Amino acid sequence: MPVIRISERTQERLALHARPFVDTTQDKAINHILDLLDKFDEKTGNNQESNGKSTILKKQNTTKTANQFPAISPPDLTHTKVLGAYINGERVADWNELLREANRQGFEIEGDFESFRTKTFSNVREGEYRWDGYKPVRTGEISVQNRSSNNAWEEARYLAKLYNFKLEVEFEWRDKEGAAHPKERGMMKWPQDGSQI
Repeated sequence: MPVIRISERTQERLALHARPFVDTTQDKAINHILDLLDKFDEKTGNNQESNGKSTILKKQNTTKTANQFPAISPPDLTHTKVLGAYINGERVADWNELLREANRQGFEIEGDFESFRTKTFSNVREGEYRWDGYKPVRTGEISVQNRSSNNAWEEARYLAKLYNFKLEVEFEWRDKEGAAHPKERGMMKWPQDGSQI
């Protein structure tokens, strides 16, 4: 049986997505996540290669160029998906994970929940809370309520300005009615000159 070594951060993220009393081992938790990816591929029509490997990452890494948008006056981000995002070098998967990580790092700098709560625009609760759209940050110290892509970016950018974070996100508008630029890619950075992607 092959041995896979994972970082502590990956272990923490895995634990956040594991189902209590069902995913009792790392192997079961990883298989659960792979099952979800397979279902996502079936649901979205992403092709599976003959060896069963998902081609979703290949689709994201095409040569399509991203338009640079100003971080302080972003376009309408409704119906966008994150292709790659970093906050202070930490990779995040989507708009709400970007928001949670910005709040986590801000809280870590602030050190006191009540003080931090008065500085963030996000709805936050102390400790792990998983109801009403809240999800705990990876360290479990606070929980952050999910927001729309527009609000998640604005709140994360505000925290980046307040606590001197670097943010970078590349995204793509879905081909849906109401999308500002269907099938186009965009990129935003804070501050405007840093680069992680």
